[in-house]
Amino acid sequence: MKDYVGTVKTRKTQFGNEACISFSRVELDKMYAKLNAKGYINLKMNKRKEVGQYGQTHSIYIDDWQPPAQVANQAPPTPTAPPAFNPQPVQQGYQNSPEPVQAPF
Repeated sequence: MKDYVGTVKTRKTQFGNEACISFSRVELDKMYAKLNAKGYINLKMNKRKEVGQYGQTHSIYIDDWQPPAQVANQAPPTPTAPPAFNPQPVQQGYQNSPEPVQAPF
């Protein structure tokens, strides 16, 4: 279930479109409680299908996606080594070489 917060209203100004975003104290507390381990919160904003009663044009919700947790006993995957370099033996002489091509200039 999405956790919606804040209100967004867009309006046109002489400098282009402007988004006015506001949060209540309760919504700020809710977002503070959802901070990730680094102290950040991810929000997503989508355009509403219809303008709200008070002119809201977009909705914001908390993006609480977390990467899948690793099992405590499971070791991280080991990187695979690149294939070994196996140079081909160098043939002595030019007996198998094609004739050189003359450049047009």
